[in-house]
Amino acid sequence: MARLPLPPSVKHNEQHGWTPCFWDEACDPTIPFRPRLAEIAGRLGGALHLPAWTPDEDFVEGSLIVEGETISIYYEFCLGYLSLAHPAKATMKALRQRLARAADAA
Repeated sequence: MARLPLPPSVKHNEQHGWTPCFWDEACDPTIPFRPRLAEIAGRLGGALHLPAWTPDEDFVEGSLIVEGETISIYYEFCLGYLSLAHPAKATMKALRQRLARAADAA
């Protein structure tokens, strides 16, 4: 798995719940958000749901279902920003730990 720079903690966002946020270079259309998310889903045994790809996509919303929990996905190329969010802090902390273990095992 391409090592994601995991934030040290999850933070609360009033609109989206608990989220770790991942940052890359702003306005870089080569950021592999979709392949990263597909690999995360595969390593965690989850189901990834994203809208159909478009050449100029930005501000993309989707979901990742892992062990019956639906994690909201949002990414945008203009800021180089990927967010995974869930209303329960414990769910996001557990997901973050699983991502770290999956990255270490790769």
